[in-house]
Amino acid sequence: MYPQGTASSQMVLRGMDLLLECIASGVPTPDIAWYKKGGDLPSDKAKFENFNKALRITSVSEEDSGEYFCLASNKMGSIRHTISVRVKAAPYWLDEPKNLILAPGEDGRLVCRANGNPKPTVQWMVNGEPLQSAPPNPNREVAGDTIIFRDTQISSRAVYQCNTSNEHGYLLANAFVSVLDVPPRMMSPRNQLIRVILYNRTRLDCPFFGSPIPTLRWFKNGQGSNLDGGNYHVFENGSLEIQMIRKEDQGIYTCVATNILGKAENQVRLEVKDPTRIFRMPEDQVVKRGTTVQLECRVKHDPSLKLTVSWLKDDQPLYIGNRMKKEDDSLTIFGVAERDQGSYTCVASTELDQDRAKAYLTVLGNCRCPGR
Repeated sequence: MYPQGTASSQMVLRGMDLLLECIASGVPTPDIAWYKKGGDLPSDKAKFENFNKALRITSVSEEDSGEYFCLASNKMGSIRHTISVRVKAAPYWLDEPKNLILAPGEDGRLVCRANGNPKPTVQWMVNGEPLQSAPPNPNREVAGDTIIFRDTQISSRAVYQCNTSNEHGYLLANAFVSVLDVPPRMMSPRNQLIRVILYNRTRLDCPFFGSPIPTLRWFKNGQGSNLDGGNYHVFENGSLEIQMIRKEDQGIYTCVATNILGKAENQVRLEVKDPTRIFRMPEDQVVKRGTTVQLECRVKHDPSLKLTVSWLKDDQPLYIGNRMKKEDDSLTIFGVAERDQGSYTCVASTELDQDRAKAYLTVLGNCRCPGR
């Protein structure tokens, strides 16, 4: 009864709902079933309504195009109707143009890529007028949905508009092309002091900014060639790593950032310090209860650094009570008690490093042995 005949067609826009109806009469009342030629119905989007007389497919996409047919049947026979569905689409973004920031001399591109059915056309405008009417720019090339900038100059600064359209709609997007020209400048405090322990690894930082992106070089004591390679490694962000510090690495390091607009520099003073080492360590001891015991801890350190010596008992900070005396190179315990048994760790620290050594103290009780 509806639709009439054996075949019909229907057009729907992408993203809309598709409603297909099939009304049949007969005695007994026929059952309605729906099928798609060459595939299955999209189970996640297909819904049956009005006792299967209607098929609704929500939010259609291009793959929902095709031939659908309804089959009406009862015990007396069957009849079918085929509906050819075409999904058209207003333009939708595949790659929307984005703001572009370039440095003088850099290359870049704006892309305005959309899809639709029919396939949309692309029109470029600059500062509100069609690109073909704008003053020529030898650094700019249009290739379909893409504008390519080469060796960008200050004159390339502009607002670009992309209009992509077909018979079902259009999309419009703006993109700002900025050309940033900034001479190099340093982003860290000047004349920093870095202190590092001998034979350690260290990194000297030199954060910088500029447009075009500056090149960065390091020099030691204001002379010699650029530092890179061997014991030195320069990272992309400008940091200089010295992989194993030696005494001769002490000095003043200068980083120089350069681009076509100028240069900037900063200095870092590197001081190399001797490591902190315990050269006479506490030793394991076995003592009787009530006696006096001394645990040695003699330390060698860089004299320019402040040394702190502390003790741990069983890996916890030791409380120095009345029976204990802590000196720079030893710990003395008077009247040893059984509770003093345990491990003792000497920790020698400066603001740059530390060393530690451990010994175990065993406390024996009074022995009342037969025959003695």
